Amino acid sequence: MASKPKLLIFSHVSNEFSITGAEKLLLFFCEQMTPHFDCVLVAPNEGRLTILARQRGMTVKIYRIPLLHNIYTPHPGLHAEADRLISSSPFRALLKWIAREAPQIILVNTCVHFLPAAAGKRLGIPVVWQLTERIMDNGSESISTHLIDRYSDWLIGISETAVQSFPMEVRQSKITILPPSWSPLDLHPEEWPALRNEMRAKLGVGSGAPLVGMISSFLIETKGVHHFINMALSLKDLYPSAVFLIVGSVLNLEYEKLCRDMIGSAGAQHRFLFAGPQENIEAVYCALDIVVVPSLVLEGFGLTAMEGLLHAKPVVAYGSGGLHELLTLSDAKSF
Repeated sequence: MASKPKLLIFSHVSNEFSITGAEKLLLFFCEQMTPHFDCVLVAPNEGRLTILARQRGMTVKIYRIPLLHNIYTPHPGLHAEADRLISSSPFRALLKWIAREAPQIILVNTCVHFLPAAAGKRLGIPVVWQLTERIMDNGSESISTHLIDRYSDWLIGISETAVQSFPMEVRQSKITILPPSWSPLDLHPEEWPALRNEMRAKLGVGSGAPLVGMISSFLIETKGVHHFINMALSLKDLYPSAVFLIVGSVLNLEYEKLCRDMIGSAGAQHRFLFAGPQENIEAVYCALDIVVVPSLVLEGFGLTAMEGLLHAKPVVAYGSGGLHELLTLSDAKSF
């Protein structure tokens, strides 16, 4: 029996206590590719992603690689910054490591994971680059798209928004739109009533209280936590029994304080729950009555919105970027 070709799949992060949308999509991609490739997931450190990957029988290797963050926020000196990375000792070490692994193909996830793509091209290994975010539109985005085009053989965009910055000739010649999907095996609708009751009991929310929530891997300003709070404060008197849930890890203590101060100034502390990161996110969706996605950036897709729909919840979001694409699909009701 012929052996399967080896596919190295590079994740730019592996968060310890939570898993981002980009990580979830990559994990799903690995599962779908496993019947066709000998998949090896390469992550910078141990975390939820690597734990889940091993639980699902995947090969995982840990290799920390410098990221090119400014490919997401481009500037005129980006080419020089990329050249410095390619001239660095970490890049030379990465070339040797990939050569020893001897893959037939490389997949790179997210725009900032530049070096594995550059190494693949240097070694003559085909590179698939998956784009999960929209490069910032600041006048220099063509520099980023040129770099990504130069160091890839194929591009996958998770939405039209994610690839909107690329020239039409690139979009027509090498880009495939592959929206996020899901496995029915990850959903357990027969357990949803029990999960709802258990999570609400854990949160201290009564069975009849409307529960409105937002879910994010990290509670940062661009995810619009303060917008969610403003919305909730404007509704709290109209719906006196409603409770507002905020799920996610705190990265910026000052921003968290600002959000809590907004609530405190309105005397509404008893109406809000900060639940931190939650391992069983399915139970959180079950507990909610409405899912709000108040993101303030052009999301590449908006996986939280899709997950809310999959759990049969009404989803409210700003009509921009990939969220607009998702929520205006003609067959969105099929979720």
